[in-house]
Amino acid sequence: MKYSNLIKILEADGWYLHSCKKHRKYRHLVKKNQLIVPFHSGEIPKGTANRILKDAGLK
Repeated sequence: MKYSNLIKILEADGWYLHSCKKHRKYRHLVKKNQLIVPFHSGEIPKGTANRILKDAGLK
């Protein structure tokens, strides 16, 4: 999955960028957890993308 597609999915669900360094931290107004997304310009490994989506409650 492309990094840009993953970010579009997260932002459509209400996640917003909280902090930006080597890894980007996303927060949600309703959900209490925080997501840490590695910044890549290309593809994110399938397992990593699935784990991020699962942690976000989207899978």
